[in-house]
Amino acid sequence: MKAYVYVIHIGGKWHARMTIAPEVDRLFWMEGGLAEAITRVDDWLGGGGHREQVHDEAVILRLSGEIAEEGWYWEEALPLGDAIRAAELWESGAGSGGLRGSGGKSRAGDRSAAGQGQGPLASLAACVELARREAGAPLGPGGGG
Repeated sequence: MKAYVYVIHIGGKWHARMTIAPEVDRLFWMEGGLAEAITRVDDWLGGGGHREQVHDEAVILRLSGEIAEEGWYWEEALPLGDAIRAAELWESGAGSGGLRGSGGKSRAGDRSAAGQGQGPLASLAACVELARREAGAPLGPGGGG
């Protein structure tokens, strides 16, 4: 099974996630409606008790009505285990280049900066490559199953 890894900027911080359905994640993080519908259903089912069990800062922000300012997907689907590991590596700070939790003004759209080892795309690339290396997959685009 393949999955996509991506980064989002919400609440002044960058967060990494993985998904097998990028279109659903994009709707959740960047469009009004889906997260709000989830909140309404949760309220209807039990008065919002499930939200108290969420310990993910980015999800809490989104369910509170905040929309991600920016988001970028890795250029290719990865083996599921590699995508999970790359997101874990990002969240642990590996390859983040100081962006994890940063309120800095790095622009993911600035590909020249990303190519020079700056920005969230370069940091995500470092996490993907490290995840592939740990899995023993060939490195570079198209590598790893």
